[in-house]
Amino acid sequence: MAGSRPQGARLEVVERRPWRRRLGGALLLLALVGAGWGLFEYGRWRAGFDSLEATRTRAVLAERVLALERERDRLRQQVAYLEQARAVDRRAYRRVEADLVALQDELAELKQEVAFYRGIVAPGEARQGVRVQRLRLRPSGSRAYGWELVLSQPLARRRRVSGYATLLVHGVQAGRQRTLGLRELRAGRSRIRFRFRYFQAAQGELVLPEGFAPTRVVVRVDVLKPEARRIERVFAWEELLG
Repeated sequence: MAGSRPQGARLEVVERRPWRRRLGGALLLLALVGAGWGLFEYGRWRAGFDSLEATRTRAVLAERVLALERERDRLRQQVAYLEQARAVDRRAYRRVEADLVALQDELAELKQEVAFYRGIVAPGEARQGVRVQRLRLRPSGSRAYGWELVLSQPLARRRRVSGYATLLVHGVQAGRQRTLGLRELRAGRSRIRFRFRYFQAAQGELVLPEGFAPTRVVVRVDVLKPEARRIERVFAWEELLG
């Protein structure tokens, strides 16, 4: 009969539980890993390595790193402060330097004023009479210059003098020597009248022609009273600008 078992055959029941096999494999793998780690630690211990000491060392080094980072930040702040202070010092130094230059200029002017008045009151200079005490030039525009002329005589003279003065600018234009008077320099007048007892100052402006290169300025003074005489004084152009 179909489906019947042969006589004498034994019936076997096989229980299949695959998870047990996987669990056993996993436990075996863990055991192998643990054994390997133990052997690794044993080897390091045999070699003189102490994991606890290494942990403490790492902690100490981590603290040292933090301390160094804090020190770095502090130094950065200090550098920024010093750079700011240096910038402030530079500005202060520039101010002091500018003040010093201004004081030096003022001192130079005061020295000139002292020399000016000393020349007026010096009794030994009485015989010289009228003289050109000072001539100054200062740039005031394109080829334009402001000028100041001071004439004086010593106090001991005591007499009033009068006359006129003029400025003659010598230079080169188109390869030729030229001498220009106040009228040609667009100064608005041809000569400067004066009348004083001790000193007199006159100011004005002159304009150089295009292509004219000045080299020197001659101040010519014609005294009419109390006695007629002529005096001249020569100034280098660069000296006047300096």
